[in-house]
Amino acid sequence: MERHSSRTYVAALSTALLVAIPNNVKTAQINYQLEASLLGSDNINLDSDSETSETVVIPRLRFDAIQEGARVRMQARGEMEYRHYTQNNFQDESRGEFAGQLNWTVLPERVSLVVEDYLSYQPIDIREGSSPGNLQQTNILVSGPSFIAAITERTKALVELRVAKTNAEVTEEFDGGRYSAAARLQHGFSETQSGSINLVSTKVEFDHDLGGADYRRDDGFVQYRRNGANATLTADAGHSRLRASGRDTDSSALFRIDIDWRATAKSTLSGRLRYQLADSVQDLITRHGDLDEPMIPQLAQSAILVNSDVYQQRRVEFDYRFRGERVIARLRPAYQKARYISDALDDQNIRDGYIEFGYRVRPLIVVSARASARDRNYIVQQRRDRDRVYGLGFEQRLNRHWSWEAEILRNTRDSTAIGRDYEENSIGLAVIWRR
Repeated sequence: MERHSSRTYVAALSTALLVAIPNNVKTAQINYQLEASLLGSDNINLDSDSETSETVVIPRLRFDAIQEGARVRMQARGEMEYRHYTQNNFQDESRGEFAGQLNWTVLPERVSLVVEDYLSYQPIDIREGSSPGNLQQTNILVSGPSFIAAITERTKALVELRVAKTNAEVTEEFDGGRYSAAARLQHGFSETQSGSINLVSTKVEFDHDLGGADYRRDDGFVQYRRNGANATLTADAGHSRLRASGRDTDSSALFRIDIDWRATAKSTLSGRLRYQLADSVQDLITRHGDLDEPMIPQLAQSAILVNSDVYQQRRVEFDYRFRGERVIARLRPAYQKARYISDALDDQNIRDGYIEFGYRVRPLIVVSARASARDRNYIVQQRRDRDRVYGLGFEQRLNRHWSWEAEILRNTRDSTAIGRDYEENSIGLAVIWRR
């Protein structure tokens, strides 16, 4: 029996819906690639005692689509794959990931419609490794209209209404609906600077009485934006209030800064600072919402529990990227504190790091190395996990359409919890056809 088949193809359905928009729309630009992959692992279940070797055959489809029209803007990407475990240690399964965003201008400068969908795989229990038996599919679908009214040439008012539906394959307390309304007053100070006053109210209702109580969250903040030729700055400052059934009201300051700087023609530097109330839905949308971000598993996978609880988030991260004719490099450190409102047992501090280096030894051959590190400290449990992934890769383009890749990975965890250490060595081979 296949696992996850019904939700895996939500990605394909979502793509079709995003492209099938009314008249007056230019044809979408769609790129895709087909892969035939072979994965060999000496400990695919990531167990410290009974290691299980496995060989997996993986046919995979990856795609991205973009559409820029006068009234419709759409961007989407995703992948679908089937995993056949040749030694039958796990059930064969289908997997899918998708992120899509659509903005349809119904009436120019008056009414628009937004649809977003984020389908991804996340750990069922973040205290365990990401083995085949510890993964679940999550989906977040967001939609709603935006209404715009011009007050003066530089000032306009916006009202945004959104409905979101959240689902997790295993963690049922994640399932529910979100209903939000936002009122914004925006003013342009100059061609490069603008400011706004924002009021947002969100009602969260869960489908199952398994975790946190239903709650209402109110955010009020001012925003400043500056768009320069080589740099963009966005800063938010305000306050949040959380009111849940049967619980005292919680509140927090809200402070966010985003900086993107194109230092040279070949390099960029980004910075993010967060001090706010957050939850797993917000975390997943943030991680998958940047469709220009490559799908790197260590970056896409959430570091936060998939559940119904709200947490106080303190996070800072930087991202440096360099892309030259022969050299590609990336460095991405991050630090986060999470303090949960309902269950302090999940409180944690997380240090993340990712580094990648690629070198084009010949016009059609690239060798690469990458490493990721995550140190997670569970405060109440006094448990510490040190996760490390190291990889060496080789890619050769044979012609315009065909290429092949090989990668060797070492995946380890060193934990203070008894029996939670593991080591895995794996090798992957793939033959790829690109459109």
